[in-house]
Amino acid sequence: MLRNRRFQIVMLVFGLALTAEACSRNFPDVWQSVTTGKQYYVRKDKDHLYAQWVNLPPEAAKHGAYIHTACTLTGSKWTGASDIYMPCTTGEGNDEKIANVCHLKLQIEFYSVNNDQIKGRGQTLKKFDCNACQVIETGWKDFEWVPAS
Repeated sequence: MLRNRRFQIVMLVFGLALTAEACSRNFPDVWQSVTTGKQYYVRKDKDHLYAQWVNLPPEAAKHGAYIHTACTLTGSKWTGASDIYMPCTTGEGNDEKIANVCHLKLQIEFYSVNNDQIKGRGQTLKKFDCNACQVIETGWKDFEWVPAS
């Protein structure tokens, strides 16, 4: 009887492991921001989540632009930072020009991550000195990502 019970427990654990692996395999690789249209390659494991911007505009790519995000699971949410290297433009329309290429680090958190939707919030720039690449004031903005089609 005890032997049969052990076998059932082993089979239950094995079944749960297979289910967890199957669920993680269904997690999409590329996600699209509903708010910005940016697409991110997302990878996660038990304790970490990583995202990298993949559909860079040609002009930004020419300057080596990137957004790399790394988060750690803390309680029920993923917290971390986005390492950003981005051309900074001044002027508008025909007068728009790249004034500098800036390196920033902004905070980010994901509070809902599943196979159909990712929700979170990220630190945003409210005031920024493009010429000096200096953050003057930040805020927070909610975002939503869905699997890219």
